[in-house]
Amino acid sequence: FAYFIDRPLIVNGITIAVCVLGAVVFSSTNVDLIPPIHSNIIEIRGSLPGASAVDCEQYLTFPIEEAVKDLPETKKIVSYSRAGTFRIRIFFKPGFDEMNEALETVRNRVAQIRHRLPLDLQPLNITQRKQDKVDFMDVIIRGADQNDSGHRLWVRSLMERIDKLPHVVEVGTSMRDRDLYIEFDRAAMDRAGIGVGLVRRKLHERLTYQPIGHFEADFEKIAIELDKGDSELATLEQLPLVVNRAGRGVLLGDVATVKLRTHPEQRIRRIDGQSY
Repeated sequence: FAYFIDRPLIVNGITIAVCVLGAVVFSSTNVDLIPPIHSNIIEIRGSLPGASAVDCEQYLTFPIEEAVKDLPETKKIVSYSRAGTFRIRIFFKPGFDEMNEALETVRNRVAQIRHRLPLDLQPLNITQRKQDKVDFMDVIIRGADQNDSGHRLWVRSLMERIDKLPHVVEVGTSMRDRDLYIEFDRAAMDRAGIGVGLVRRKLHERLTYQPIGHFEADFEKIAIELDKGDSELATLEQLPLVVNRAGRGVLLGDVATVKLRTHPEQRIRRIDGQSY
């Protein structure tokens, strides 16, 4: 200690250096609510404006799945095809530690079949999934009927308003998805003189997203499409199909029954004894 007592300038210099170093380290330290956690999952996402779910599955999801299905240490592959978009997730076995190499392999394989995919396909996003978000708050709406289109539209508008709040990253809902079921009456179709192929083509034209324009932002072309929504499905039975031999127009409701069916309950959540 005598050495430092006789040399106060050195002591002051060391003190200042420690303070400066501490300030630099403190200012550069990241503090996250939930640090990014990488998982053994590679995700492929893309969009094809104007394509139906069937088109996305046939021309995008299936060929890409075929290209990556035999990767080593693959546990399973799960795909989702919707109107205009698709997503493929490749799950690798626990303990697999060569994810960087696997990610590069997936990108190379997809690049090799790019010439077989539609020309209008937007740039694909191929990444390793990571958990960097956390649920913050649940909003429970009492009395909401999942089978009521008006209730579903109201919930969707509420989600859109919440999504615009500062610092909100993602908004989801526990409302189950609904599928469109069309049950045909074969005798009625025979009387009208129309076939399934004609009805399928008319439905495709009606349900496909309608492109109305595009704009460019950050060197990317973004398509603007019209989502018809549930309100259009409610009038789907009035879809004109053809004019029959007697000169009368045949509507979809004349040869088929249109229904929206909610997906079955996968899990039950209750508050005060009531499901929500």
